[in-house]
Amino acid sequence: MDVVQHYALSRRNLIPSLLISGLILILIVGLITSAIAIYSTFRVAGPLYHFTRDLERQIEEGPLPVERIREGDLLQKECFHLARSAEHLQAYYDAMSELIDLAWMQLTLQDPNMGGGLQKNLDRLRELERLVRF
Repeated sequence: MDVVQHYALSRRNLIPSLLISGLILILIVGLITSAIAIYSTFRVAGPLYHFTRDLERQIEEGPLPVERIREGDLLQKECFHLARSAEHLQAYYDAMSELIDLAWMQLTLQDPNMGGGLQKNLDRLRELERLVRF
């Protein structure tokens, strides 16, 4: 008789105990999954935030070097390419500025040809403009 009572008691408490343990297990798995998702998101969101800030600073203040991202973050290759692109763009701007100054000086000297120098400078300016426009 004792065995039957224990069996009935176990059967009656089985469903609530399974529900409680299942909910606890789902809660633990949810917490672990969200912690992994947050960690992974910050490894991508951090570099994207830095890229955005770099671009905003370059728009506001002019060409600046791209800041490096943390070593453990993802998108390291993209950061390298962004930095190289910014350096190339700065080199194009510098070359264009130099050529514009040279052409301006040739025009103000009232000898615009100077052995075809003005034409060469304008051709180089067109080539640089084509490179910057892609």
